[in-house]
Amino acid sequence: MHRPARAFNQLLTTFNLFTVLTWKEVIRFAKEGNPTPDRVVERTEEEWRAQLTPEEYRVTRLKGTERAFSSEMCGLFEPGLYACLCCDNLLFDASEKFESGTGWPSFTQPIKENAIAYHGDFS
Repeated sequence: MHRPARAFNQLLTTFNLFTVLTWKEVIRFAKEGNPTPDRVVERTEEEWRAQLTPEEYRVTRLKGTERAFSSEMCGLFEPGLYACLCCDNLLFDASEKFESGTGWPSFTQPIKENAIAYHGDFS
C-alpha cells in the first residue's frame, strides 16, 4: 500500500525520527530536568497496587529491578513498539533494540526525546 508523502512526513514529525539523542543530551536531562512527557497518569498508591501485579508495582513504582536475564523481553526481537505499562506512552521502536549482554532489553534510542526520563544514579 502506498502511503502519501504528507502522511509519512506527519508520522516522522510525530515520532521525531530525525532526532538522535546524544549522551550529552541525556546527561543534561539528568542534571537539569527532562522534557515533559506526552501524558502523565496520576493514581493513588492503592490504585497502582490494584492495577499492577506485585512485581510490576515493585519495578515501576518502587524503582525496583527485574533479575538480569529473567524477562522474556530480553530475547524478543520482533518488529513493534514498546509502551509504558503504567501510562501507555510509547517508549521504543523494536528496530532500535540490540543485544547488550546486560540481561535487560537495551535500545539505542527512545521513540521520542520526551519518552524517557533520565536520572543520575549515584548508589
